[in-house]
Amino acid sequence: MFSLCLFAINTDIAYADDADQYYYVNQDTLSKTATPSSVYFVYQGDKLFKIPESYYVKIAGEATIYDVPVSYKGLVGTISKADADKLETRTTTKYSNSALSNDNAYPNIELEFSGTTLSFDTVDGIPLSKDPSIVDIYYLGKSDDGTKTFIKVVEGDNVFFGSTTAQFESYIVAANQEVIDFINAQENNNNSNQPNTNNSKALRVILIIGLIIPAVIIALLIFIPKKSEQYDKARMNSKKVGNIDYDKTRMPNNNQPYQNGYNQYPPQQNGYNQPQYPQYQQPQYPPQNNGYYPPQQNGYYPPQDNGYYPPQQNGYYDPNDPNGGMQWDCI
Repeated sequence: MFSLCLFAINTDIAYADDADQYYYVNQDTLSKTATPSSVYFVYQGDKLFKIPESYYVKIAGEATIYDVPVSYKGLVGTISKADADKLETRTTTKYSNSALSNDNAYPNIELEFSGTTLSFDTVDGIPLSKDPSIVDIYYLGKSDDGTKTFIKVVEGDNVFFGSTTAQFESYIVAANQEVIDFINAQENNNNSNQPNTNNSKALRVILIIGLIIPAVIIALLIFIPKKSEQYDKARMNSKKVGNIDYDKTRMPNNNQPYQNGYNQYPPQQNGYNQPQYPQYQQPQYPPQNNGYYPPQQNGYYPPQDNGYYPPQQNGYYDPNDPNGGMQWDCI
């Protein structure tokens, strides 16, 4: 009856040592760092440490009613049957589906010791001391109280498993490399699906500049007047545009200003001009006794040196008399 019971149990877990079957210790939360799981690695009935999450233990023999023999980084021990029932059995890694081996199933964390002598106790209770400069030290796990670090010490062809209270240089217990690779792949996929905000910002800046420049050009064309308009406005405001005076040719040749608002006077023999009268012929003054006309002032003769006009002679008239001898013929 007892043997039948064992047979029934062994049908669930009946793996030979060469079956290359592994248990995968899941991570509660997928992470690039490994924390201790709830699965104890047991050696000769003693719970040494908890196997880090994301790593594996290899089936090392047939399970009993209580335990499953396993190998962890070369150290053979057991895990409880209850823990084994919670784990996945695998022949390939969980994420990359690569064949499981000593290279990818266990932690590969090498520790650095700064002291001159590394002292540790083997799992069989034998105290040893090694020169840290001639050995390689690998991480296995931590005791429950955190005071002991379980290590694998490699000295040439010799391998020792034990624990020590020695302090090592700072280190991080990284998750299984396949887990790190899987997380990196997920992050890369997420980043590739997201828009490139740097390119988007650059594109927005280019579009804004492309809209502003045409707007400025249009505003300049609309609001800045042409040169011809500037010239017309300058003439309206009696301002010169440039160095050319377009009215200069219209001034009298003798550069005398216009008198009484009329056009240029024709020169007299004495160099004076008589006023023009719009829409009328020029008045014909009879010659004076003195043979010339004094300068015209608003159409009149200024008084003579004595302050008075001399009496008219030979039928001539006082120029102050608007009807004095002037003949007006309408055109």
